[in-house]
This record gives sequence, C-alpha cells and structure tokens, in this order.
Amino acid sequence: MRLGWVLGMAGMGMGPVAGAAEWFRGHQSQVRLFYVKDTPGNQELGLQFKMNPDWHIYWQNPGDSGASPKLTFKNARMTEWRWPVPVRLPVPPLTNIGYPTEVVFPLKVESQGPARDVELGLEYLICKVECVPVFTTLTPTLESNPALLEKYRALSPAPVTGWKIETQEVGPDDLSFTVAAPGGKMLKELDVFPFDGDVFRSEAPELTVDGKKVGAKLRFVTNRDVSKTDAKLLVVATDTAGERHIFENPLPLHASATQVLLQALLLAFLGGLILNLMPCVLPVLSLKILELLRESDPARIRRASWAYAAGVLTSFGVLGLLLILLRLSGSSLGWGFQLQSPPFVLALALLFFVMALNFANYFEAGNSLVDRAARLGRGRWLSGSFGTGVLAVFVASPCTAPFMGTALGVTLVLPPVQALLVFLLLGAGLAAPMVAVAYAPFLLKYFPKPGVWMVRLKEFMAFPLFATACWLVWVLTLQRGANAALVVLLSFTALSFALWIQKNFSMPRLGWLLVLASVALPFVALRSIPAISSMALAGAENEWHPFDQATINEVRKTRPVFIDFTASWCITCQVNKLTVLHTDKIAALFREKNVYLVKADWTNRDARITEALAGFGRNSVPVYVYHEPGKGPKVLPEILTPDIIGDLFKTEGASP
Repeated sequence: MRLGWVLGMAGMGMGPVAGAAEWFRGHQSQVRLFYVKDTPGNQELGLQFKMNPDWHIYWQNPGDSGASPKLTFKNARMTEWRWPVPVRLPVPPLTNIGYPTEVVFPLKVESQGPARDVELGLEYLICKVECVPVFTTLTPTLESNPALLEKYRALSPAPVTGWKIETQEVGPDDLSFTVAAPGGKMLKELDVFPFDGDVFRSEAPELTVDGKKVGAKLRFVTNRDVSKTDAKLLVVATDTAGERHIFENPLPLHASATQVLLQALLLAFLGGLILNLMPCVLPVLSLKILELLRESDPARIRRASWAYAAGVLTSFGVLGLLLILLRLSGSSLGWGFQLQSPPFVLALALLFFVMALNFANYFEAGNSLVDRAARLGRGRWLSGSFGTGVLAVFVASPCTAPFMGTALGVTLVLPPVQALLVFLLLGAGLAAPMVAVAYAPFLLKYFPKPGVWMVRLKEFMAFPLFATACWLVWVLTLQRGANAALVVLLSFTALSFALWIQKNFSMPRLGWLLVLASVALPFVALRSIPAISSMALAGAENEWHPFDQATINEVRKTRPVFIDFTASWCITCQVNKLTVLHTDKIAALFREKNVYLVKADWTNRDARITEALAGFGRNSVPVYVYHEPGKGPKVLPEILTPDIIGDLFKTEGASP
C-alpha cells in the first residue's frame, strides 16, 4: 500500500496547523520542528516524532508497504536530511522498515533569515494495522537540550575508516557479500538495510559469522527492476567492544565482465538445448536421428553428427556476425529480425509446406527433402548432414526458448568477439543432442528397431509442419493483409500441382519450370502489397493499446501498466497469450486492478519498439514488463504462468 492509495482511503485534514505551537498532535502521534542555535544562512534543525504504542512511521525504503515522510520547506532550502538507523516491522506476511516509539531526523537548511522564519510543510503516514495520512505545517522552536540532536545524528550513517563491503557476488536470486572488521576488531552483530525496495526484499539478511568477517545475503524481489545497475546499502556493524559503526555502501548490481560472459554462455547453451524441443526444430531433429538409426557404422554416424553441428554453428556464426555488424553500424535488430521481412516469412512458409509434403510421402526427393534441400556437393551423407544443421537454424528462427532472451540481450553490451561466442554457444546447445546420440550408442538402444514405424513417424511429423506453414500464412496476413494470404495459398496450390506433375509424368523440365514459377511469382506479387502498421495490429485486440512511450510514461504515474512485447511470428508469444494473457481469469484480474494494457507489436520492424527493448537489455521477444505507479519496471520471465501474473498484485491492498 503506497501513500497515494492511502490518501484516497483515509481522507484529508487530520489535524490543525501547528503555527507557533511546539508540538503538533496528529493521529496517534506528535511531531515538532526545533533548533538548538539560531545561525542564519545555515540552520541545523531537528524533526522529532513521537508515536503511541504499536504505531510507527517509515524509513526511506518503507519495505513491503507504506510511504516515507515528505518535507517541503518555505523560506529555506534543505541541504541535508539524516536518517537514523531504522528497525524492521514484521506485519505477516509483510516486512516493513521504519520507526516505532520515537525518532529525530537531523536536518540542515539554507535560509537568509532567522530560524523562526523557516516554514515546513509535512506529510507523513502513521500506521498500526490501518494507516492514516497526516498533513501539517511546522515552524521551529528553540530546544534547550542540544544532546538530543547529537544523539540521533550519531545514529545516522557517517564516513567510517576501514569498514566496507569487501567481496560480493551477484546471483540470479540474491546478492551475497562480506563485511570485514578493520585492524584487530571482531564483529559481533551485523544488520543491513537496502535503500531500494524495487530491488531487494525487506526481510533481514541471512548471515554467516566467521570471526572478523560476516557473510550476508540479501534476496532480490520477484521480477526485480533489472534496469537498475547500482544499489546502496545501510550497514550497521557492531564489534565485540559494543561500538556501532553505521555507514552507507554503494554496490554495483552487475557481475564482473567475466561473470557476465560465463553466465551468458551458460544461458545460451541451455537455451539452444531447449530449442530442440520447440515445434519448429523437433521434426527436423527427429528425422535426422531416424536416419542415424539406419546407419550401422559408428564412425559414419559420428562424422555425420559433427557435420550437422558444423552446419548449426556456421549458421549461428553467420547470423551472429550479421547482427553484430548491423549493431556496430548503428542499426537495431534482434533475434527473429528476419521474420519482420514478409519475403522471408513467405520463403519459410513455402519451405515448411514443401517439407510437409515430402514427409507425407506426397513426393520423394532422395532419402528425404531435408537432404535434397541441403545437399551441397557430391558427398551426400556429410553435406546432407551439414545442410540439415543449416536448415535447423533456419526453421528455428520463429522460436524463442527459455534463457535465450537473457543470453541474447547480453549481446547488446558485450564486445563483438564475446557476443559472437554467445551465438556459437547457442548453436552448440542446439547441436548437442545429435552429437550426444552419436557418441552414446546406448541411447539408440532405447529406439525400436528400424521398420514400418519409421515411415509412419515421418508421415506423422508432416502435420506439425503443415500447422507451422498455416501459422506463417497467418503471420503474413498480419503483415500484409488478406491479399498476401491469398497469394501464398495459391502458391501452395501451384507448388502441389508442379510436384504432382514432376512425380507422375515424364516431363522433368516442365515440372521444374512449374516449381520455379510457383515459388518465384508469389515474391513478385508480394512486393505490390503494402504493410500494415503496428498501431493497427495492436488496435485489433480489445483492451490492449498500441505502444506509445509518451502515453506509457504519463499513464504509469497513476495506473499500473503491463506491456506485452510480442510478434505474430513468435511462437512463444502466442502460447503465452493462449495459456495466460488472453484467458478469462487473467483478463478479469487486469480489469479488477485497472491495469493499462499495452501491446508492443514487433511483427513488422518498428524502431520505437526496438529502442524500448534495448532499454530493458533485450533484443528479442517475448518480453513482458510491468510498471507499478511510483516504482521501477519489472521484467517478467519469457514463459508466463497465471501465478507469475497473480504475484504482481499480491501485496496490493495489504496492511502495513
């Protein structure tokens, strides 16, 4: 619960204006502004709060709910606001951070006149289970006890000698670090308070004590704001002599360059591995493994697997090199950029359709269409395997596997050579199952012996290929309209007729001429069909608004905003829509929470959306971003579940 929400619930005008009175009595609290010595020019003031039992106000980072006090000076300019060490305030299941009982904030202001001319406009939230906002105006009065201000100044962070955070490690879920005592001191207690609630959870850190050193671990919030690269912590260290050392310590939230590269390489390999299970790649991989089952020579199987891997790595290397060169030239492109080109989508649709016809035994092309399409020389076995690897990368372009988005996003900031390594590791993951099967013959024992079942499996694999071709026609419809769909469907018909001629009549020249014509003419026709704008694509869905950064910046001040960076050619995006985003349950939740829904459609190339993706460290889709008013953006995982969306709203309306 944040201050704006509470104001609407609790009402206005909780007490009289303080005027010259020493204490202002607000709801379950008292507050005053005082000075110890009147020094025009640079005044030192104290803002003192007293709370009734069980009531509290909040620290700079209020924790899971609440809001810190707000100060507005008149006739003066604030130059320093010291925050004493707070305490954690558990309100299950939440943990807040603030001050019960009493606190004094040491302040410094610049003013031309005496202290009595300074005027402070104050807003604060006083909470127990319920919360009440308090508004007042204060003027300072003389305090006869100077030790009061010094007491709380000593409880505020200050420069220290020797005390610092020595080592740190940024993990996927937490930040681990070590605090070491200087000299001969020994640590007795340690507490750490994060300044940023959009990055860290509010609960106490996990501690590991080791004499002069204490290891601490702070957990990140779910869907933390990954755009923040630095954090600041309040460290409270107590040595065995009972002396407290209170200091602030800035920390980078990014790992070292080596860690970043190693993590990106690991994620790329895992993403490539999972890519084998995607519907784009699985039919090609399955048919290639079936071909290995027919081969009895282990040496030939291994050579074929390495030829396949070489085709995959070469393709990923060329694709990565192209993206890197375009990036260096100032262009902004990402994974799947080729699918923003309608001619490429048309070519891919025709390829999937012809592959499906071949798998369905509508026509034969050597051992398989895959080998025929990929045959690069007279050595059919190895060149066919290399070509299958090339084809696997080609057909993988519509798919984005888990971990791929993060790995590819890192390539935006890595040096060119390291970025190319990420693409190669992505290829290594894609090629790994084929190589594993070749070098682990016992895996082949789990497959039935070659027989009629292999023919039936090949025929079965035709149907996901037909389905993919139909989906690509739909993508082309969104890019160029119904006329484009008619063109590609007519080309399917013409291509089927040409292959039928080729199969059943002794007219090879006519057959191949018809094949070439049925493939070439759609590309000519497509050039005359205009593109459909991303604004029109987004507007086609009720409740979802087209991407406009200026509108988002304005709306997110008062309403939560959810942005779906998507594309019609992205299979993962469509699965997330069908299973999560466009379900009745999630749609009702978005309406209940008054979420402003934005569809950033990247089906066609859009520089605004590419720039927005780069702002979140990504260059591929899907990307899902949630903005909560008054907080930073949260980037969600690539694979959504209803629980992930529901967790965004779990703390809303909870009591502090």
